[in-house]
Amino acid sequence: MNTQTILNDVVQALYPLVLALVSYGMHQLTQYIKSKKSLNQALQKDGWAYKGVILAEQSFECLGGYGKYQKAAEYISNMCKKHGVKISDKELEGLIETALTQFKKDFDIPIKSKSVNNSEINYPHEVQ
Repeated sequence: MNTQTILNDVVQALYPLVLALVSYGMHQLTQYIKSKKSLNQALQKDGWAYKGVILAEQSFECLGGYGKYQKAAEYISNMCKKHGVKISDKELEGLIETALTQFKKDFDIPIKSKSVNNSEINYPHEVQ
């Protein structure tokens, strides 16, 4: 056997391995990009929610809580549509609640807690 034949055999033997490594690397890169995109969208949503709450609280003082909620939700939904970001109604509600809590902390506004009926709580074991 000459050197050229041995080199060809080695290249042919390593070709599937190199192809598999490149394929795996591309898959990992794709997953990384998707995770970065998801994180970026989550941060954008948080920012829009906070801005929407500030807008509603400061510009629509005459509206009640639900009216302000609607204005904040409208702002956030419009920003998501504008930037091609999907958002569910449940996610929108959670973002607004979180942003409102943060807004109240930032501006030292008392936070009203929701009253919970202790009989509705199912404890996994007896609390002592």
